[in-house]
Order: sequence, then structure tokens, then C-alpha cells
Amino acid sequence: FTCALCSGELSNVFFQCMGCKINFKADFYICLDCKDMKKYTKNVCLSVKQSASYGTHHLGSIRKSKKAKKAKGFKKCECGVAVCKQCQFCSACSCTCHRTLLPRYRIMDIESEEKIIRRLIGEVSNPIMKYSYETVNRLESISKKLKM
Repeated sequence: FTCALCSGELSNVFFQCMGCKINFKADFYICLDCKDMKKYTKNVCLSVKQSASYGTHHLGSIRKSKKAKKAKGFKKCECGVAVCKQCQFCSACSCTCHRTLLPRYRIMDIESEEKIIRRLIGEVSNPIMKYSYETVNRLESISKKLKM
């Protein structure tokens, strides 16, 4: 598994775009770092075989999304693509579901990871171990990042 934005390998915790899943049946996965940097707010081509008018881009047009949000009851646009079943906006250009990222886990959930990290912190907190304070700092940093 790789991140759709930075092409880095996905760690245990990653995120899936629900707009791409609902509308295009596409698996658009991003890593924790790209999510934290809000890189998912940029438009990314999902398929080079089709044009943007057929809804092959993650996110679509931000300009059109803002226009659609202002126009209550916005149902049809020049794209001519079906509306999203979830948010009722055009699935090609203004679907707001692309801003919904659900956490996914490759191996274990966050609670299991935190349990392991707490156990490791307990083990390396022993002052007899050389450089144990550095390891404790790194593990606590990981634990804080997981809680975000």
C-alpha cells in the first residue's frame, strides 16, 4: 500500500477518502503526514484514461464546491455527472465527501498500538539501559501523534 499523494508506504494507520469510495469505487489512501499537512485538499487525478468531466479526480473543483455550498439545493452542474448519494452535490466537481477521511488500519487498531507503546516505555524507562531516555522520547512522540 502506498499513499496516493506522496507515494510513500502506508504505515499501520492511514486514511481513506470517502468521496472517492462512494462515487468512484476507488481506493484513495493517504498517509498520516499528508493528512496532517492537508495535502488531500489538492485535486489529484485518479485515472488518466478519462477526463475530469467524468469524475475521475479526487476533490474536483474547490471553486465549484464553494459555489455549490452557497447555492442551496444545488443538484445539477455543467459536468452532467450524477449527484453524490451522500451529500447530494455533483460527484465530479463539488462533492463534499472528499473532505471526509476515515482512519484505516493495516495490522492493528490505535488502542492496540498505544498498549504496545506503553509497555515499551515501561521497559525502556529502566535507567540501567544505555540511551533509554532517547527511546522514551521517540515513543512518547509516536504516542502523541497517534492521538491526533
